[in-house]
Amino acid sequence: MSLSPATLRWAELIAEQERSGLTSRAFAERRGINPSTLAWWRSKLRAARQRTSMEVRQAATFVEVTVEPVRECPIRLRFDHRPVVLEVADGASVELLRRVVEALC
Repeated sequence: MSLSPATLRWAELIAEQERSGLTSRAFAERRGINPSTLAWWRSKLRAARQRTSMEVRQAATFVEVTVEPVRECPIRLRFDHRPVVLEVADGASVELLRRVVEALC
């Protein structure tokens, strides 16, 4: 992910403020920055970090399922960007379906 120069600048300013030990308002006044703008950028960057963290956790999810092979696939799982889709063909073995569900849980 590429960050804009403005985003990088504000991220650096926020990190500098946190290291300074000054309140956001005091830091903004010393630097000639609008305190509301500093607070807005802090909120925006925090939300972006949380989204990124959530995406990483979701991407890191791994589920291993072992099922005996069959000629035709009566059960099909899809993991296209979630939510999970479980399709069961007519005539699928209840026992096979039970094993798949147990493996997922």
